[in-house]
Amino acid sequence: MSEMSETPQIKEGRMSRLLAGLAIVLVGALFLARNLGVDLSFIWFDHWWATFLLIPTVLQLHRAWVRFQANGGYFTGEVTSALVGGIACGMVATLFLLGLSFGRWWPLFVILAGLAVMLPTHRTR
Repeated sequence: MSEMSETPQIKEGRMSRLLAGLAIVLVGALFLARNLGVDLSFIWFDHWWATFLLIPTVLQLHRAWVRFQANGGYFTGEVTSALVGGIACGMVATLFLLGLSFGRWWPLFVILAGLAVMLPTHRTR
């Protein structure tokens, strides 16, 4: 199948696999760098597992971008859902990786929800 005859879903799936693979490579590179003595003190390695939250973060943000473009640059419910999901997942990963207190930073999730509600939505036909 040539690239010109690929459907948007096939292209999105191929790109999602590429991004997921790149995210996994990045996580591995971070661990390797740490094992080789590179100072990564900005990352809290007591919660190393949180780096794997970056994978769905990247995939959701990519999905939001692809859907945004496919809908002619309009925010739809599907775009907003993927965008908010990606940002929320990224925020959780950041809190854990930086060793920040969820008890202190949880209002960011309320702010994110409020911003999501304010995004204009365009109905697709």
